[in-house]
Amino acid sequence: MTNIEFTIPSVLTKGSGEKKIPLDAIDLQDAFTKVTEQLGEDFKQQFDFENGEAEGQQLDKEKHEAIGLCPICQKGQVYDLAKAYACENAVASPKTCTFRISKMILQRDIPKEQVLKLIHEGKTDLLPKFISKKGRAFAASLKLDNGKIGFEFAPRAPKKKKTPAPKIAAAA
Repeated sequence: MTNIEFTIPSVLTKGSGEKKIPLDAIDLQDAFTKVTEQLGEDFKQQFDFENGEAEGQQLDKEKHEAIGLCPICQKGQVYDLAKAYACENAVASPKTCTFRISKMILQRDIPKEQVLKLIHEGKTDLLPKFISKKGRAFAASLKLDNGKIGFEFAPRAPKKKKTPAPKIAAAA
């Protein structure tokens, strides 16, 4: 057992000040369950621990469409879930695969056709309109590299070198 103290900010306590809740818990999941019991339904946990039990991760083979063979484990089918495309073995218990790609990455929807390309060819087309953390739009391809999904950027045109202005000799 571990002693944990939750601090609930005054914004969530309707202006009645911070509320500190000490508890003994086996793990973080147990702590969230206990604090939820104390706080009631207004504070019911809404965290996605990606353990196959979160909303959008449940797999119903009759409801969800299989779109292809998993490129990582080569055993399971990749399914079109509510918020992601995932290998059936990545949402199973126990989890035996890691292939999962969100349907939205950096504020850009990822179409099923591009996920199919990623599964079959290891890379998508160049996709525009990703939004960086600084708010700038950029284009990139998604690619599979050693079981992880990453970005591949289009080659940039080389910058033109500035030629220095001719120096004028000072008059004596």
